[in-house]
Amino acid sequence: MLPYFFMMFLPLTYDTNLFVRNKYFLKFFIFLSLILFVGLRHSIGGDWHLYVEAGRLGSVYKSIDDTIIALFYLLSYELFHTGIYGVNLLTASLLFYSIHKFLSLTSNFGLGLFILFPVVVVIGAMGFISQTIAFSFGLLSIFYLSKNNIFIYFIYAIL
Repeated sequence: MLPYFFMMFLPLTYDTNLFVRNKYFLKFFIFLSLILFVGLRHSIGGDWHLYVEAGRLGSVYKSIDDTIIALFYLLSYELFHTGIYGVNLLTASLLFYSIHKFLSLTSNFGLGLFILFPVVVVIGAMGFISQTIAFSFGLLSIFYLSKNNIFIYFIYAIL
C-alpha cells in the first residue's frame, strides 16, 4: 500500500514552493514515474488475464474489433517485443498525455492530478485497458472542445 500512497501524494509536491525553478523537470518526473508505475504493473486489474491471453494467442488481438487496442498489441508484440507490459506502457502514456493536456486548462495542476489519482489511475488505468484508452480520448476531446477546435474534437470523440 505504501507505493500507492507515495504515488498519490507525489503530484502535491508540484504545488509546493520547494521546486520553484524546476517546475518542468518536476512535472516530467511526476508523469514519468506515474507512467512506469501504471505501465509496469503485474497481475493487477480486472482484465489482466484476458489481455495477457489475447497477446499470447497472436491471432486473437489481430481480430479485435477495437482498432486502437489492436494497434497497441501489434506495436507491443510484433514491433517492440515487450508483451503485455508494452501495451500497458502505451496505454499509460496515452492516459497521462491526455491528463497533461486536460490539466493544462486548470490553474492547479498538482491538486487536479491528486484528485484524479484514486479513480482514474488506480481504478481505471490499473484496472482496465480499453476503458483507459476510451477515457483518454474523452479527455482529449474535452481539451480540444475548450479550445474551440471542433474538427479535432469530433475526431477524438469518434475514436
